[in-house]
Amino acid sequence: MPAPRHQGRYANAVVPRRTNAGPPVTGKPALLRAIDGVEPLGPGTATPDQDVRARLEMLLAVDESLARIVQALEDSGELGRTAILLTSDHGYFYGEHQLNEERRLAYEETIRIPLIVRYPPRVAAGATPVAMVQTIDLAPTILELARVADPVERQGRSLLPLLGGDAVPWRQSILVEYRTDTVFPRIRDMGYQAVRTARHKYIHYLELPGMDESYDLEADPLRDVELIGIPQGQALLPALQAELSTCSSRPDLSRHPGRTASPAREGGQGSHDVRAPRIRAVLEHTIPGALERASD
Repeated sequence: MPAPRHQGRYANAVVPRRTNAGPPVTGKPALLRAIDGVEPLGPGTATPDQDVRARLEMLLAVDESLARIVQALEDSGELGRTAILLTSDHGYFYGEHQLNEERRLAYEETIRIPLIVRYPPRVAAGATPVAMVQTIDLAPTILELARVADPVERQGRSLLPLLGGDAVPWRQSILVEYRTDTVFPRIRDMGYQAVRTARHKYIHYLELPGMDESYDLEADPLRDVELIGIPQGQALLPALQAELSTCSSRPDLSRHPGRTASPAREGGQGSHDVRAPRIRAVLEHTIPGALERASD
């Protein structure tokens, strides 16, 4: 719900849509099942323009709040040694695959989230690491920034080496999991384990035999072409299934379960104070670039 002062700001705005928002869905048998009481996928099941506009208007208050935080830090002389992390808990469908609220699925629109980091002493302005970053990495990162020893054995890793531009060994695949619930009727019985590598994704549905999906994220970034039903996909399938088995049974420094984030970004400059930083973790839904705008 937008703040009253922001309601209607984007009332006449054209809502941008990806090319996979609208066309008929194919190659996704789990999504295309007939479910009693659930409208079949079609233009009417996609997120309507007014919902997208309302979310964008709602985010204006987040921008304003972040700007006030940054201004207060600057006024107090603490901005240069304060770490700001801006992220979210999940993505949304805006009509991709004719979907709306069904954000539990393993498609890129919902498992990828923004991550913007500002901490000039350790993060170069404009840096855009491309490694696969996850929310499980946030706690180790914040603890290292605060120079606090971590007594807990974690599967995540501090992002500071990546953010500092260091060439360090990093994970080559991630595990994404969802256990069936009853929140969204359309995805009934669609609990899954999925593995995502830099190029490929394999989704194994735990309760729907024969309905697994696989995609080439480089050749088909919008995930319109399901690979399992074609020879190319059949050739890739054993390796992806083995990687999924490895990820789900033996997490290690290269393979961790969790939700993935988009590449970390840094959005500001300041002094290079080497004292232990004061930590500010700002965890809100946001538009990538909000931190840069708030810091201008």
